[in-house]
Amino acid sequence: MKIRFLRIAGSLLLSITFLALAACGSGESSRGGTDGGGNPVPQAYSVGGTVTGLSVPGLRIHNGSTDLDIAAAGPFTFPATLASGTAYNVTIVLQPATQVCTVSQGSGAVGTNNVTSVAITCATTTPPGGDGGMPTYSIGGTLAGLAGTGLEIQNGDTDDLPVAANGGFTFTTTLASGSPYKVTVITQPSSPAQVCTVSNGSGTVATSNVTNVAITCTTTPPLTLTSSTPATSATDVLRGTGPVLSFSTSLDPATLTTSAVALKSAAGNVAITVSTSGNKLSVVSADPLLPLTAYTLTVGSGAVRGTAGEQLANPITVTFTTRDQSWQTAKLINSPGMVDARNPQVAMDAHGNALVVSEQGQTLGAQHRIQSIRQRTSGNFGNGAAIDSGAGNNSWDAQIAMDASGNALAVWTFNDGFRVDIWSNRYIPGGGWGTAASIEAGTPAGDASSAHLAVNAHGYAVAVWLRGVTGPRQVWVNRYDPSSGWATAAAIPGAQAVLGSEPHVAVDANNNAFVVWQQTNGSHVDIMSRLYVFGTGWDAVRPVDTSNTGTASVPQVAFDSDGNALATWVQRDGSSFRIRSNRYSPGNGWGIAEMIEAQNIGTAVGPQIAMDASGNAIAVWEQNTGTGNFAIWSNRYTVGSGWGAAAPIETDPYDASSPQIAMDASGNAIAVWSEEESSLSFRTWSSRYTSAGGWSPSARIQTDSISSLNPRLAVNPSGDAVVVWEQVISLDVHEVWSNQFE
Repeated sequence: MKIRFLRIAGSLLLSITFLALAACGSGESSRGGTDGGGNPVPQAYSVGGTVTGLSVPGLRIHNGSTDLDIAAAGPFTFPATLASGTAYNVTIVLQPATQVCTVSQGSGAVGTNNVTSVAITCATTTPPGGDGGMPTYSIGGTLAGLAGTGLEIQNGDTDDLPVAANGGFTFTTTLASGSPYKVTVITQPSSPAQVCTVSNGSGTVATSNVTNVAITCTTTPPLTLTSSTPATSATDVLRGTGPVLSFSTSLDPATLTTSAVALKSAAGNVAITVSTSGNKLSVVSADPLLPLTAYTLTVGSGAVRGTAGEQLANPITVTFTTRDQSWQTAKLINSPGMVDARNPQVAMDAHGNALVVSEQGQTLGAQHRIQSIRQRTSGNFGNGAAIDSGAGNNSWDAQIAMDASGNALAVWTFNDGFRVDIWSNRYIPGGGWGTAASIEAGTPAGDASSAHLAVNAHGYAVAVWLRGVTGPRQVWVNRYDPSSGWATAAAIPGAQAVLGSEPHVAVDANNNAFVVWQQTNGSHVDIMSRLYVFGTGWDAVRPVDTSNTGTASVPQVAFDSDGNALATWVQRDGSSFRIRSNRYSPGNGWGIAEMIEAQNIGTAVGPQIAMDASGNAIAVWEQNTGTGNFAIWSNRYTVGSGWGAAAPIETDPYDASSPQIAMDASGNAIAVWSEEESSLSFRTWSSRYTSAGGWSPSARIQTDSISSLNPRLAVNPSGDAVVVWEQVISLDVHEVWSNQFE
């Protein structure tokens, strides 16, 4: 018996030892081995962790395809094991009554050990402002079909919840029984674009957690561009036609983000309005597009969505080039009832509206009044209106300038029967002309003459003129501020202009002004200048050129947006006259003057200059060709390179005179002049300069055969132009005509 007992005890001990070793091995993993065919089986590991704070039953969690109910706090392990490298994502499917549980460290990839780090924390909560004794309940449900990123849902108006994966979700804020809830999608997922819809999303909280909200996401087809007007790479595009893009489905206006749509050229971004209608997105520019200009329209991938949530996969880019303008048919623009009209001047705003002023009389030999006529963008002129006071004797020598918004200032010379003063009036779009008044009250005796006016895009203006009794005339100046009107006129100290000369002024974008005039200095006549710095005052009087002793005349000045200026003038050189120029830069002053016309060709006179915002400029003048005729010549100043080579811009076999020039924002220019086609019979001609093609062949823009004089030109930043001139009907009767470049 004793021996038998010992044998049994030994067998039991061996069995217990084997079972203990087996149990120790199964605690690490399900070890790999081989299957019935001798193939290796991958090792598998469990996923689990710890629940803390759970005080009531009802918690259900999920991983992969397995749910696990947990009734109490403590460790937990999903029954299904996963192979090394397999992803896991533990989520909460059901919340316990009166508690909200959250998961941390719930996702990752299985390594070479069991996962035991998933932490679930449960807490009993009360609604905001509750008394601590009222039970509250969570709002949650399940999400299916999510493939994109960025999904965000909301309960009520304030409880936002980003959701990154399919499975259960629960809002952080709990609600008391009887509280309403409403779950909505506030941000749809992208990459890929999806539309997520909510079912069972609203109701009233009862006495248990809400767990039946269902959100289903579906992948939408991408939003695609089907056509564009103009087509990409199109040329000769009408400047008044805004781009229209057509898409594969109707667009949702509520998703339109206008800041993600941009239209730009080399000159910068264009101010635009963007709208949608059906499947079309329309872009309208605030001002006409520039002529002969390349544009790029960009629509960002998040700019707009389809009505079903369709989204652009990539940004859209459409490029096109606008067509150039052309001259239209000339029109008579006399004010009704006026039989004699002379000396027209014109100005134009950024939208293409123009104002013309001229001296007009109702009967032969009658008092001349300053009349104004407005031309709208359509090209039609309105009725004229007198803008002077109507009292006293004649008004003459009108000047007009306009800011970017269409506000205009006019100045003119007015004889009140006792003295001759400079008067002014202001035009406001929608309000018309105001009341005319003198801008030089309190000035000393003598008569005023030779007024010139400049206005910048903001409406800030400077007027200059001459005043005196005998001999040299003082140069007077007044400044206009849109917020306060005209200041007090003042003479420029030491500025004594040659009798009969004309001072010239330019104003830059920063309200600084440059004045130039012709002044006798001992044995010769120089061009003098004075700079006004806005907010500081007037600088000293300075000569524009100190290197030449020949008589100088006809000064012109232009300003760029950085405060650099260019002056041109006529300088006597022995028996001939030359066109000279000098450049002013802030901090350096005037440089060294140089000749800019073709030397040894013949006498050159009548220079005019225009400058774009970047400081590039074009000058035009009359030059004797050596054959007895004068032709219109030109030279171009390029920032960084200086003046180029002078060349004629027309080679017609006529005598040309009175050139005018103006530039648009892209550096394109228009020149107009008079050509004597037969003895003492003149016509108005023009040529167009573009940065890409240079000067175009000259062409007559006056369609009849009546002699014309004094062409004047205005060009706005978009390249629209209006030219006006007077036609000689008889010795005593002149008319004002106009043509439009559009």
